[in-house]
Amino acid sequence: MPSLLRLQRHNVIDNREVTLREELLKVLPRCKAANFALGYFFLSGYRAIHEAVSKVPRIRLLISGNVTGETVDAIVAGYKALDTARMELDKRRILNPEARHSKVEEGKRLRSRSLCRESARGG
Repeated sequence: MPSLLRLQRHNVIDNREVTLREELLKVLPRCKAANFALGYFFLSGYRAIHEAVSKVPRIRLLISGNVTGETVDAIVAGYKALDTARMELDKRRILNPEARHSKVEEGKRLRSRSLCRESARGG
């Protein structure tokens, strides 16, 4: 029996007849956002759907405290990597070569105007 029919008949994803992975792989490609409330969250389960989940523009997770040390370490590392990436992006926004060149040129123009005003005053 096709998975969708099994799901409709039982209205339960029991991971025996109907697996969450099967259903998510069908649904996620059509999603612009996905919200999950999870009693248990394990990296092994996430890895099974990572590719499909990573293509959804907005994901929100509500995770209970029932996680392994490996999962906690991965979440913490992910937040640290995100913070590092944001800091690097901010640096590049401020110091990228185009912006730097633009600021240098602006500084030269301002200096030149300032020098012209001083010369006109006789200074």
